[in-house]
Amino acid sequence: MRLWWLAVMALVLLGLAGCKRQPADEAGTVPVKGKSTKVAFDPTKDDPSDFLALTVGTEWVYEITLGQGDALNFGIHYWPQGGGSTVVSEVRGRYFTRDAATDGRTLLKLRLEEKAAKQGPLEYPEGYQLKVLRDDLGIYDDAKDVYWAITRSSEYMCEEVVTYAPDTPGAPSGSWGSYGLEDGFSMRPYLFGSKPGTGISSRMGTSKDDEKSPDVLYFIGPEDKDNLQFERRVDGSDDADNPGMDAADLILSRGFTNSLTFTRGKGLTKLEQTVGGETTMTWKLVEINKP
Repeated sequence: MRLWWLAVMALVLLGLAGCKRQPADEAGTVPVKGKSTKVAFDPTKDDPSDFLALTVGTEWVYEITLGQGDALNFGIHYWPQGGGSTVVSEVRGRYFTRDAATDGRTLLKLRLEEKAAKQGPLEYPEGYQLKVLRDDLGIYDDAKDVYWAITRSSEYMCEEVVTYAPDTPGAPSGSWGSYGLEDGFSMRPYLFGSKPGTGISSRMGTSKDDEKSPDVLYFIGPEDKDNLQFERRVDGSDDADNPGMDAADLILSRGFTNSLTFTRGKGLTKLEQTVGGETTMTWKLVEINKP
């Protein structure tokens, strides 16, 4: 489960614009770690959607293993307040294993439930709603709905959109509490098509457009003809080097990297999180069922 949330909130005027591309000079510094770029992969024939599984009814089962260090999470949450204003919160937390499941395993089980014409605040041309069937670690704690929103307006982009009820613990409240407020939401790039080294950030169009997002998904490149490598890099907070912080907040303020593998016809098959060079969490796809 997720505990010890550390949130920084700001009130902004929000224009719903989707995720942001990182500057080319910054994205171009991302190395393809130990992988040859000369692989049997043809971007003129392969579509990014080939590396997802988009048949309604598909189910994925991930086995999750925690390392010795602290597995961390980060999200940028948007809370509409009416009148065009939105509270934006950067939320940091860490995962703890719940009481042991009956089978002694820590699993995340998802199902592609149905097509969705509307994906939270978005209405992308292609959308799907996912159902969380089992979540032993609390990856989707507090989530109301989970979607994939897909567009091909330029390059292929699949975003993960998660909505939250306005009375979710930690959500900002108005003069009437949560009464009358819209759902909050988060969105971040899940998979996209571009040249290796490209980064897409999770920050939408806000008054902070000129700032570097702390959360960026980079396309590292094809590992082989059937596997794509991505890296989600989350920077530490500005307080990460503050010696006056207590131990719990220092843990939450650290940055982390999630190394991701997407496999043809299966979607995400592996995730490895590292914090300061130490592996803190791994996901492994142990079962996929297609209708």
